[in-house]
Amino acid sequence: MTTLRAPSPVADAPQVDEPGAPVQAEEVVKTFGPVAALRGVSLTIAPGEWVTITGPSGSGKSTLLNLIGSLDKPDSGTIRVAGRPVPEPHEATEFRRHVVAFVFQDNLLLPYLSAQSNIETALIAAGVSRQQRRERSLELLEEVGLAHRGGHLPSQLSGGEKQGVALARALANRPRLLLADEPTGALDSESSKRALDLLRTMRARHGMTVIVVSHDNAVAERADRVVRIVDGEVVSGQRESDSRAHSRDAPDRVHGTQPAYRDPDQGRAAEPPRGQVG
Repeated sequence: MTTLRAPSPVADAPQVDEPGAPVQAEEVVKTFGPVAALRGVSLTIAPGEWVTITGPSGSGKSTLLNLIGSLDKPDSGTIRVAGRPVPEPHEATEFRRHVVAFVFQDNLLLPYLSAQSNIETALIAAGVSRQQRRERSLELLEEVGLAHRGGHLPSQLSGGEKQGVALARALANRPRLLLADEPTGALDSESSKRALDLLRTMRARHGMTVIVVSHDNAVAERADRVVRIVDGEVVSGQRESDSRAHSRDAPDRVHGTQPAYRDPDQGRAAEPPRGQVG
């Protein structure tokens, strides 16, 4: 099986243009009908920090990630990235193009495009010229150890290689914040290790802030800090200032809602629709 090659040395890479973006969430509430996805969450993430968010299925992890990335908007509370309020989804084109990037479990590569062309799609949206797109995509393929696979379709790549391409695509426009939702969820243990090694290298090289949602203990072990969410509330991993903010009035702001995502027929946390709650 073809595997990811070791990335080129950090010294060979271009310098990051801007530092990682700080993230600050204050008393964030999100509900879906009678269900409270997030119950007054407060969280501060420093520039360049790697935070892994853990918790049971349906606890609100993916919901928080979606709100930070402006895939959805909170009912109340505020979220700031790089010192500015996160824009509403219909106004977030520039925010998603230049500030934040995503990596998902299923990588979302276009099946009819080569690895290199998949990376270039992110640059087309940013108005980058054809020659610059080619140069940047080749540079990123080299960085993730996949220069030898640039002409291959996703169907010709291993799971780990697909995630490597997805990461390269996410980094194409030099984001200051990388959001990853279960990036190793579909990988075997060895591919998962290589993908995490690659993410760690890219974070050190480019300096972006990284927030990962995962059930994988190996992902938690790579983080600077682990934040645990249960039933829509942060139960561990907060900074002291976050804890003080949460203690003020969060319970009152979600009065009358259910604890998050319990399936009464199964007696366990129910997995909500993709992109809404998780």
